Amino acid sequence: MKSLHVLLSPLLVLLVVLSNSCASDRGAYVRVNQVGYESGFPMRAYVMTASTQPGASFVVRNSHGDTSYSAAVGSKLGSWGDYTVYALDFSLSAADTYTITVTGPMAATSPTFRVDRADQLYSVALANALSFYQNQRDGE
Repeated sequence: MKSLHVLLSPLLVLLVVLSNSCASDRGAYVRVNQVGYESGFPMRAYVMTASTQPGASFVVRNSHGDTSYSAAVGSKLGSWGDYTVYALDFSLSAADTYTITVTGPMAATSPTFRVDRADQLYSVALANALSFYQNQRDGE
């Protein structure tokens, strides 16, 4: 029993140290539609922050780094776990690859995302989903 206590004590200390270091890494994250957005329609991304975002703004940049859209961060939508969620509403018409950068108390940059016609965006995802369900059903 004593050997179990000797083994578990360092493990418990390690877990506490790791959980505290992970908690301090929390900041801000921009969440986008990973498949992409259909051009010409209203679009929404989200910024999730560990603190409030007074006076924050965001910029949408195309693949060449040119600013395609900019605005203030939208209203607080609520919370998700320990994060406060804010809306990033925008609209783009040119087919391209974009990123969103939020500036303010908690800065963050999104992963890249596409804007294009619906048939260009969704055809691969639809084919993958159909293939998955067919394999689940038929096993082939």
